[in-house]
Amino acid sequence: MGLCGSSDINVKEGLSTSLTYNMNGIQLDSTDIYSQNSSYRSFSIRTYNNNKIFEMEIEAFIGEREYPIFISKNSKIEINILEDENYLWSFLPNEKNVDFKGYSKYKYNDLNLGCLLLRVSSSHDYIHIDSNKFKFTSIEEGSLIFSANLDFDKSLFYEPKGSLKLIIKGGDIYDIKMIDELTDYDYKPINYKKKDEKVHSEINLTILRYINKARINIKKYINDFIFDYESQEEDNVSFISKKLNSLEIDNKLYKVAEAHCKYLCTNGTSGHIGSEGSTLQNRIEKQKIKSKEYDECIVYCNNNPISIINSLIINRYSKNKKDRKILLNDKFKKVGISLGEHLCFGYCCVIVFSD
Repeated sequence: MGLCGSSDINVKEGLSTSLTYNMNGIQLDSTDIYSQNSSYRSFSIRTYNNNKIFEMEIEAFIGEREYPIFISKNSKIEINILEDENYLWSFLPNEKNVDFKGYSKYKYNDLNLGCLLLRVSSSHDYIHIDSNKFKFTSIEEGSLIFSANLDFDKSLFYEPKGSLKLIIKGGDIYDIKMIDELTDYDYKPINYKKKDEKVHSEINLTILRYINKARINIKKYINDFIFDYESQEEDNVSFISKKLNSLEIDNKLYKVAEAHCKYLCTNGTSGHIGSEGSTLQNRIEKQKIKSKEYDECIVYCNNNPISIINSLIINRYSKNKKDRKILLNDKFKKVGISLGEHLCFGYCCVIVFSD
């Protein structure tokens, strides 16, 4: 079916001026449409008519994903979902493909399991999309966030598959740095050379983005991205209220994280002990890194950057909240990140910090 086959939004007039962006809001050329990281394939966003109409694919995923589209207050947003058998998604426990309305026989919070939800980042109000031609007026302003209606406490039992194609009218597309500035997260931009693209892959930069958002303004981050924090959390570990420095991604720390991530993923194991009994200190010394302070966090079962950082903040199974303290350690200045497909847990993300 053609682009306009199921939509009231006509994009034909803007086709001659279309531009394509990745999910970080970076303009792409025609040879670089998909992310090269197999464990985080992010689709492109194509824009028309002066960037006021967006065409993008929403991949099935656990948790939330934020897109580089800024919605102003009182904006009228129109979303059309392409009716096409090639664009369906599904979530275990049932392998049956469904559309954006989710499973009718499974419910969570009185809505179909897996149905499409959206919100603006500054708002806690989820909007349930129940029609393929959907309109709403945004009361708040912020970035555009999509999610599926799932019981996150049982998310390990779900396996997301497939995607949906959406055409969105309204809002403005920006790179993620500008989006974060507009939503009160301002941090130092990352500069790197072409030869370091693997270190600075889209997924690594996205995870780093949420690390820095949490470090710069932890209370706002919790308010924006962890809605049910109070209901989940009963500990008395206080947060650092001051603004922490943002972290820079480091090539040597990336190699430390990558080596341990590959070991864990290939062997289907867990923990901080690596190949031939190596410790983090051994791996740091092997790369000839001269750091007085360093530490390591490992997150399993997830390839969603927001969910990865949320798990470090909530740190549900740790009494002393060690991972949270590492994430919010004001002595750290650098970080290395590696995400891989794990033999037993689906995914594994290793994050190494140093001063």
